[in-house]
Amino acid sequence: MREMKDSGVEWIGTMPQEWNTIHFWQAITRMGTGLNPRDNFLLTKDDELFYVTIRNFKDGKLYLDDNCDRISKKAFAIIQERSDLRKGDILFASISKEGQAYVIKEDPENWNINESVFCIRVNKRYYYPKFFYYVLINDAFYSSLRIDATGTTFQSIKQNKLRTSIIVHPPLEMQTLLADYLNLKCAAIDNIIAKQEQIIERLKEYKSSIITEAVTKGLDSRVEMKDSGILSIGCIPKHWIALKLKYLFEKGDNGLKIGPFGSAMKGKTLEQGPYKIYNQAHLIQNDFSLSRHFVSEETFNELKNYEVVPGDILFSMMGTVGKCQIMPQGYPKGIMDSHLLKARLNDRILPEFFVYAYDKDYSYQAISQLLYISNGTIMNGLNSSILKNVVIALPPMEEQKQIIKYIKSYSEKIDKRIAKLSTMVEKLNIYKKSLIYEVVTGKKEV
Repeated sequence: MREMKDSGVEWIGTMPQEWNTIHFWQAITRMGTGLNPRDNFLLTKDDELFYVTIRNFKDGKLYLDDNCDRISKKAFAIIQERSDLRKGDILFASISKEGQAYVIKEDPENWNINESVFCIRVNKRYYYPKFFYYVLINDAFYSSLRIDATGTTFQSIKQNKLRTSIIVHPPLEMQTLLADYLNLKCAAIDNIIAKQEQIIERLKEYKSSIITEAVTKGLDSRVEMKDSGILSIGCIPKHWIALKLKYLFEKGDNGLKIGPFGSAMKGKTLEQGPYKIYNQAHLIQNDFSLSRHFVSEETFNELKNYEVVPGDILFSMMGTVGKCQIMPQGYPKGIMDSHLLKARLNDRILPEFFVYAYDKDYSYQAISQLLYISNGTIMNGLNSSILKNVVIALPPMEEQKQIIKYIKSYSEKIDKRIAKLSTMVEKLNIYKKSLIYEVVTGKKEV
């Protein structure tokens, strides 16, 4: 067993006797960033060149796809003058929940980076780039950087904090051996994870197809069918009706209401008070216990028309359009913000059936209509006019109850399998992180 010594650095702990530590600035020859648009250039989806942000590289891979914004050749030249990206440089996310990096494999010809991405050029006298990559992404080092990270919405690691940090420094020939070992082991782990995630996605798709079939075709395959007149729904049981959503909302002001806009909320989100502001995060994460913003009783009374109560259906208006949830029981009174739209249903439809029929994570029928009605511009936001004209297939009340019971039973079985696979993926990710830390600090002998 190798002899160990105290490194004197908290995130490293003990390390092999023959290893040293080094300041980050000594290990690099250059560190820069890209450029944000502001007054410099415009982002589009039409140009040929990709504009890479921290969301476009993960787990050592770069994703140049439709999730990337695009830039013009002129903008590319402006950014490249600042970033000076080259083969072998390492991209590092300055704003992220965990360390994310990417080693550039070829001189970039069709992409460049924004200001939140650091571009690090390794001093090859001291470091093998791929080993340096593993130092950057290991949890202990990244956590040490985030201690003094600044920002409220996004915590940003500053270049000066990174430059003055201390990192582990094994002999150069040892770095190559360690990096090759981690490449092999991490690739094997990633392969297992990818296979499990593919199974999870197939199970989710299967679950969605089961729900879509139930809420558009019913449970009895022998029943006589008729054309609904809606392409995304197709044929429905003859005794069902195809109905626009506007006929399922209560009459009056609270039947369908958009959250208060900026002018109504100005200066109010920082108030102290007992009433919560519910937003998209509560809806998308399906966690209404999140506590971010509250308002006073005075403000609540002033904006009481925007109150949400248990049983209300809340819709996401921006970004994740096609998502809705029932406001659950047991949460404090509150109002919604301008990114939500609420509806109160009449007695023709059960809230749970409504969510199964509308929500994009359950059924296909609504999201395709949303895109069609909005001429494909739904990412600009949902509005009440679009929502009112979405059509769903509506069975009699007793049949709605039967379908809800069937979906819950079937979903429970699928969800249990998904949960089991997700736990396996989580454990593999934890093992991978632990392995990287043990190897880059020399605690695991290779």
